[in-house]
Amino acid sequence: MIGERWGKLSSEYRFLAHEIFWQQYTEFLDKHEDSLQSLRAQIEGAVNDPLNFGKPLTNVQNSKLRGRIRRYHVHGRSGFRLICLIDSANKAVVGVFLSSKVRSAFDYDEVPWEDYAIQIYDDLVNKRWKKFKKFAIAD
Repeated sequence: MIGERWGKLSSEYRFLAHEIFWQQYTEFLDKHEDSLQSLRAQIEGAVNDPLNFGKPLTNVQNSKLRGRIRRYHVHGRSGFRLICLIDSANKAVVGVFLSSKVRSAFDYDEVPWEDYAIQIYDDLVNKRWKKFKKFAIAD
């Protein structure tokens, strides 16, 4: 599993997985273990350059989340979607959503990813650290 066995990050930022994301991650891993290397690469890119890597999502309704949500391509542009929250205050990139469906079968409007992000942001602000797992990227 990513959270337990990977080494230290090479960045000041770390990747955190909220319990909401952890469930999605384990389901993804069961179905798409062949995409794990691409997922690692996207997480590593996000952690090493959190403010520039990936694409910012501009249609975020919640004002507290605007400018903090980014999207990444796992297994290429036609592959899966990873959505993260960038939390500069805690130097963290936080997994919000990981799709189990490829892009052609995935609709952002069908997934309450922004609700997930709001809950995760609230847990960060209120320091509910027990809801998070620390991920680290192996060399």
